[in-house]
Amino acid sequence: YWAFSGKRFTTLLQILREQCFDMEDNINKVAELLGKLNGKTTRSREEFTALNTLKETQFNTSPRGIIKELMENNQLVIAELEVNIPTFIKADDPIIYFIQWLVQQHENAIWVLKSYLKQFPVLLHPVEANN
Repeated sequence: YWAFSGKRFTTLLQILREQCFDMEDNINKVAELLGKLNGKTTRSREEFTALNTLKETQFNTSPRGIIKELMENNQLVIAELEVNIPTFIKADDPIIYFIQWLVQQHENAIWVLKSYLKQFPVLLHPVEANN
């Protein structure tokens, strides 16, 4: 996001930072829960990357593209959670509420990003490279 400038930069930066902090907090909550359940957590970035089903893409050069990609990734996480819930959790397991909470967190992230796009249909512009 440092490759952009304009009136909306601060707003977009704040949204991206908040979502990043929320995501980090959620990852920690999942790891804590797995630890309490004697589950295995990943120990390295390489191990996490190998298990990750969301693949990183090339850097998107438009703010709108970045926001759309974030919305799509949140939707993919929701879909994965909803598909995989029955495979690892029984319907009466209290953990189902935690998973539902995670789904809601991703839905909220999508809503915030959609709201930003609606509020600011004309977004930032790329910063010219200093050559």
